Amino acid sequence: MSDHIAEELIRVIRKYGDAGNKGAITLDTPLEETGVDSLGMAEAMFELEDIFKITMPDPAAGEHRQTRRVGDLHAVIAGLVATR
Repeated sequence: MSDHIAEELIRVIRKYGDAGNKGAITLDTPLEETGVDSLGMAEAMFELEDIFKITMPDPAAGEHRQTRRVGDLHAVIAGLVATR
């Protein structure tokens, strides 16, 4: 995989996810199958913000689109990186 955003995203998700799924995460993996709980996802989002120097949209304010797969999250991050 040559996509730096995808590589970092999957690395961070693996860090906070279920140890049993470490080798199986791809952009097509549903987020609920990554083994990342809600606290882990919040921590992952903060880490991704630091890595990419972005501010993730606030889901409570309705500022994000549906993110069901790792690839959906990748698209959000890539869009933010492109506009910074």
